[in-house]
Amino acid sequence: MLARICLAVSLLLAAAPALADADAALLAKLRQGGYVLFVRHTSTDFSQNDARMTSYEDCANQRNLTDKGRAEARALGEHL
Repeated sequence: MLARICLAVSLLLAAAPALADADAALLAKLRQGGYVLFVRHTSTDFSQNDARMTSYEDCANQRNLTDKGRAEARALGEHL
């Protein structure tokens, strides 16, 4: 079992540079324009009940972003 875990981790580490290159290529393509990105939202506070939400303009009854969610949104914006 330990050998399988080590193998899986090794494969992931070996693939990381290729994934980074793919991400860089994807970002370059996106920055050229002509694409639509759909992002729902980042991390929210699940302790807030949004069952009473009546519309998207009804911010008082929506689950708000957590500090982590705001940081994720900022990071997404910076990368794009």
